[in-house]
Amino acid sequence: YGAAPYGAAPYPGANIGANTGPGGVPHPVGNTVPPKWQPGVPVSQAVTQRSRRPARRTAAFAVSVAAAAVAVVLVVVVMQPPPNEPVTNPTDSPATRLLGQPSEEPPDETSDDETTTPTEDAAKVDLLTPQGVRTAIAALKPVMGGTKVFRAVIYPEYAMVDAPVKGDEHAIDVFSYRDGQAKLDRHGSTSRDAPVDLMKFDWDVLPALLRKADQDLGVRKPKSRYLIVDTSVDFSGVRETVRVYVSDDHRSGYLVANTRGKVITMYPADK
Repeated sequence: YGAAPYGAAPYPGANIGANTGPGGVPHPVGNTVPPKWQPGVPVSQAVTQRSRRPARRTAAFAVSVAAAAVAVVLVVVVMQPPPNEPVTNPTDSPATRLLGQPSEEPPDETSDDETTTPTEDAAKVDLLTPQGVRTAIAALKPVMGGTKVFRAVIYPEYAMVDAPVKGDEHAIDVFSYRDGQAKLDRHGSTSRDAPVDLMKFDWDVLPALLRKADQDLGVRKPKSRYLIVDTSVDFSGVRETVRVYVSDDHRSGYLVANTRGKVITMYPADK
């Protein structure tokens, strides 16, 4: 029959019964409803545009479903405890942390090897009282490993102590007590003096010794008071002594007492 013009059937009746659109262009297989044709738009382009729209919606829906499935899997995995490690505390489980609920914090672990825990009552005690000096001794005892000292200087607010090292009777460790806390400050040198036990003193007589020092040492308005306990000086054959010092802006003096609180001698302030 010869070549058919472009857009015409190759022979009469060739497209009869087929799904065709304007110009004789066949519809895609399975598309029984002709697409809406717009003037100036080729039918083939209209078919292609219409066929792409359902594909885009289908792909977007599939991506959304897949993303939701992945999110669910991640939540389930995070909420599960590790293998062989069951959650014993429900308030500290991974699920609880995921939901943002507070979990119980473990207590802090501190060591008391070289310090004692301060208390509010102990920090407020005047150490130049029977209760105060005994409180300081009790706090220093576990840190020093005993109550023997070469020398102790005690102020109302704090105390400094030279104590023998365990296993070496001449070596010195320096300790302090302040604000209810006892601690090792540093290692000292050595001492040839004999140590004295702080528990050997009758601290109940301390208020009477302080009153006598205020009245009899010639310090008119004492501003400072402190004690020194040691064995470094021989006072009439007595070495285990406590010295009570008082001073003001211009003068100072001290008295010496034995472990029972008996006054051995006094050194008044200069006139």
